Amino acid sequence: MSTLERVTARRTWLLHDFAVWGIPTLGELDLLLAEFPSSSGELFYSKADIGDSAQTVQFSQLTDHRGNPLPDTINTPHIIVRPRSSAAAFLVGRETDHSFRIAHDPAVEGPVIVDLLITEMGE
Repeated sequence: MSTLERVTARRTWLLHDFAVWGIPTLGELDLLLAEFPSSSGELFYSKADIGDSAQTVQFSQLTDHRGNPLPDTINTPHIIVRPRSSAAAFLVGRETDHSFRIAHDPAVEGPVIVDLLITEMGE
């Protein structure tokens, strides 16, 4: 994020002591299922995640450090994750206007505590 982007940002929220329990997936598996209950068989295609999954967080579920609830929708959010320990935590994929996905290093047991800085970048 550049200095100009920080200056022109609309709103900012700070969240202290956010617990990250999600773990990134190890990969994705393609599934092809065949079913022949009658003379006309059916094929089904699907995808399945291998391993655990990242934690999905809705903005509407969060409150900032002052106890104010975040809005349901944040226009083009940008999230900075600041770990409170040596354990790594990171975003998985891109933020959406309603939610984000977050995970921590799978080598760490239990949740990882982080601070989140959420900025609305606007259009």
